[in-house]
Amino acid sequence: MSAATVPTDHTVLPTAPENSQPYVSNETSPTIIGQAKKVAKSKLKQKNRKQNEIRIDMPITLQFEAATAYSASGFTPDADSQKWIVTEVEIHLSGKRGSETRVTFSPAMTF
Repeated sequence: MSAATVPTDHTVLPTAPENSQPYVSNETSPTIIGQAKKVAKSKLKQKNRKQNEIRIDMPITLQFEAATAYSASGFTPDADSQKWIVTEVEIHLSGKRGSETRVTFSPAMTF
């Protein structure tokens, strides 16, 4: 089996486009623009929703309760500087592997 050869015109990258301006929509309807902004904001909020949480898996324990506030230490400076609320506690019971608890913390809201 012979080695594949690359054509000479495939070894050079194409030139960059000359237009370096960001895309500007031709849409002028304020209703459609407002709706698009609302959808974009909602999608960004949904994407970032689970970004700021700490999830810890540990051997089974019953000491955690949802909606309880805790302070973190030993993580990042951002995590250590704020209060965390337990948003979810999962207890998985298993015979051979061993039971475990998964605790999910979210940042406490500041008013």
